[in-house]
Amino acid sequence: VDAPAEVADPDEILYPELEDAANAVERIPEEDYEPTQQQKRVIAAIQSGKDVVVRAMAGTGKTSTLLGAARRSLKDSPRKRILYVAFNKSVQEEAAGKFPDNTEVRTANSLAWRAMGKKFTDKTSSVSGWGRNKKFMKSKPDDISQALGMKPIKEADGSAMKRRAAVALVQEAVTRYMISADDSISAKHVSDAAYVREADLDDAAQAQVLEYANRLWNDYANPNGQIKMSQDALVKLWALGGADFRDRRSGVYHELGGDGTIFFDEAQDINPVLAQVVGNQQAQLVTVGDGNQAIYGFRGSTDQLDKMKADYDLPLDESHRFGQGIAEAGNRMLRLGKSK
Repeated sequence: VDAPAEVADPDEILYPELEDAANAVERIPEEDYEPTQQQKRVIAAIQSGKDVVVRAMAGTGKTSTLLGAARRSLKDSPRKRILYVAFNKSVQEEAAGKFPDNTEVRTANSLAWRAMGKKFTDKTSSVSGWGRNKKFMKSKPDDISQALGMKPIKEADGSAMKRRAAVALVQEAVTRYMISADDSISAKHVSDAAYVREADLDDAAQAQVLEYANRLWNDYANPNGQIKMSQDALVKLWALGGADFRDRRSGVYHELGGDGTIFFDEAQDINPVLAQVVGNQQAQLVTVGDGNQAIYGFRGSTDQLDKMKADYDLPLDESHRFGQGIAEAGNRMLRLGKSK
């Protein structure tokens, strides 16, 4: 690769007041290369302590930029903590091996598990207890239907849904609630579930599903309930508990002080419930992602990049994965497709 490929003009100055600080960012011994001007602007914005949105396209050095900010923070403010909320376990493990000791790299699932898991260990396993106290969590449709006291659910044409389909519909309604930022289950979640499951329900049937959905959620929320709960349920309970990263009871290993920073990664594919938890924190928020790479909308994820309020909204769009010729050809195709 002879030179970084450009999607936009890297010299465009969006925030003139940030330029002096960006120009003062110098390469540090841990870095193999001098940061680009775009990377320097992001680092300077993070150093300002203000909230930042980083629109980082593929191959633009997102991780190295956040890593550069974390390393400089450790040097300038050794006691300041950073919480890097990673999208999944593989990203978390990779980042944990790179970032300095001032950065705690976690997934939302691991935070929720550390905060709530001990209380719900039995509910997340198929079998709990030993000997005479052994208990089998209900996970099969017939068993769940019986535990919820479900009666036949009729579709608009008068035909009764098969039990497996009816249970799946109720579970889908609860899932739609669990990934949302809503405090309680409503008809909206039932309607969304019916659309996903292609069920044609009248008002009476929707009310019936809503009742069973509330019963299922109440069982999930009860440590002594009968039905096996999912990780989504644990995250929802964690969120409803008002997770505060300044307190270790929220699942963090190190409290995030008032001057702490959160790196919120892959924000284009985040469930609203997690976005709510992160957005409610009393800390600097650095939201990172690429709206062009959103792929989990079918699961209820939403692009949070345009929803997070930030003092600085900065691009990282100089790709280092290919040369200028390939970039220009790619940009022509993107323009034809009217992509951002």
